[in-house]
Amino acid sequence: MILPVLNRITVLMVAVFLFYSASAAAFKPVDNSPIKDPFEGVNRAIWDFNYAIDQSIYVPATKTYLYLPEGSREAINNFILNFEEPSSAVNHLLMLDIEASMGSVMRFVVNSTFGIGGLIDVAGRSGLERNRAEFQSVLGMVGVNHGPYLMVPFYGPRTTRKLVGGIVDGLYFPFSEFTYFENLIHWGTDALYKRANLLDQDPLIEQSLDSYIFIRDSYIQYQHYQTPGSDSVAPIGPSLSDEELEEFMNE
Repeated sequence: MILPVLNRITVLMVAVFLFYSASAAAFKPVDNSPIKDPFEGVNRAIWDFNYAIDQSIYVPATKTYLYLPEGSREAINNFILNFEEPSSAVNHLLMLDIEASMGSVMRFVVNSTFGIGGLIDVAGRSGLERNRAEFQSVLGMVGVNHGPYLMVPFYGPRTTRKLVGGIVDGLYFPFSEFTYFENLIHWGTDALYKRANLLDQDPLIEQSLDSYIFIRDSYIQYQHYQTPGSDSVAPIGPSLSDEELEEFMNE
């Protein structure tokens, strides 16, 4: 199974390298425009819907999920994250980071082969740490701005660039080979792990004067820190402290 995957990645890497060799001069600086919220009315309604679903479905499901031993949860999460390594490899290459791209390829090969399909992060234990790269970062590198802030049903906060980048990331192998049901399982399992890590942060939302503003500004700050060279992406409302942001967004 590994050989066909490597062949696909190699062909794609060569194609990308040739493309960027021809067009590197056209690159724009990383976009630094602020993230705005022009659809606040609709976004607030979707936030209320998402929060109701979260409290009635996601939270009970997450508490049940926590009955699994921690080691089992970590193994399952390693397995889920391993699927992202091919897309990280290509995205790193698109950003001309050859070393990081090869690191993602090696992580996928090592963990898929010696880590029982990715259940064990053998590469990480050997010092080759996970370095996630999303297509939205590629878009930012060539000057595509964040676009409007959006609250997406079931998924939560997104910028337009993040939403489009996520769709493109879903087109990479192995996600391109997944059935709808397999994609649903992947998304649900990943969501359970992340929601479990955020359960202790729920009081921050409950105690905020405006939960929508709190989530929006936390997310915008998080995007600011996750975007290299993005110095002016700032919250729309009063800024949260670095400690609050780290506590809430640390997963």
